[in-house]
Amino acid sequence: MQRFLAPFFVATQASLILALRVLPPLEAFAAHGKCPLPAKTQAGGQHLRMISSATGSGSSCVVEPTQTKETNRARSSNVWQKVPIEATTPGKDIGCDLPVAESLVQGTAVIVVPKIATTAECAQFVDLCTRAAEVHREQREAADLPSKAIARLPTVAAHQRAREAGTPCAEAIPKDSDAIASTILERAIDFIDDNLPELVKRLFATAATGDGGGSSGRLLLGDLYRAGRLEFSSREPAINVYWKGGEFLAHKDHQAITVLIPLSSNHDFRGGGTGFWGQDSRGHRAEGPALVLRPDAGTAMLFGGHVTHAGIPVEEGTRVVFVASFSQLGGRKQREIDAAQSRDIYGDLV
Repeated sequence: MQRFLAPFFVATQASLILALRVLPPLEAFAAHGKCPLPAKTQAGGQHLRMISSATGSGSSCVVEPTQTKETNRARSSNVWQKVPIEATTPGKDIGCDLPVAESLVQGTAVIVVPKIATTAECAQFVDLCTRAAEVHREQREAADLPSKAIARLPTVAAHQRAREAGTPCAEAIPKDSDAIASTILERAIDFIDDNLPELVKRLFATAATGDGGGSSGRLLLGDLYRAGRLEFSSREPAINVYWKGGEFLAHKDHQAITVLIPLSSNHDFRGGGTGFWGQDSRGHRAEGPALVLRPDAGTAMLFGGHVTHAGIPVEEGTRVVFVASFSQLGGRKQREIDAAQSRDIYGDLV
């Protein structure tokens, strides 16, 4: 399959669309335990694409060069990719042809950016946070609380916000990890500024450019972040540590954008990954995800707040993921209303 699809990654868009038609059906992946297989899905012939690295086989990506500046802000001169959540069908544009900003706003694609975090940073992050998560699990067991297969550890700032709001949460990640978390989040934000200015303009346009603009006067997401004018989901940024059986149920974040960065090597666990449902999906209760991404450690996945997604259950090993969902400061009440209307009772907003 890899040898068959490889030529299409550098071919024209028409070739990419042709490549989608030969991807294996959902049953092929479900047989290997990659995701649940609802009964209706078998009859419907739904297709699932499983991508296990930033440029892995099965991708229907539009590859675009990173406009990396000399400052090494995004740490990578590698390509970044726009991955449509649903396979393209004739006569219907669901991500391949839309501009990048519009694709994320409409929830039809995921942006995949390699090397936002280095291998060394990922290894240190995983070591420190896994040990902290084990302590958290032991404390729950000592207090006769149910032991969970997932620990959600907030950053220092997220922990402080949760305490001020009276929201229960675990202890903050270690300070060394917190410094790394801040660094890689800033890299992801700077990447968005450097490569996706139209997305910033579209999602954060009501910010005052006088305060949020750089020397050029352009609205910069990094300036909003450093000025404290971004609002994060409760207990985020955070690190999710999944053990065997650990999963994050399907939900929407109801924020402008989510940054999700796997920190564990794919060799450290079996199963897992992040599943995505298309906008035309019948819902996660009726069918499995249209796309599952398992990129290399340190690769950022960027997607909009109206995309239904889930942490696929880990079958063996330990998976560690960094997550930060945020919007421009203000508008939280409307996001809570939107979350309630979508019956999203698993997200952190409600």
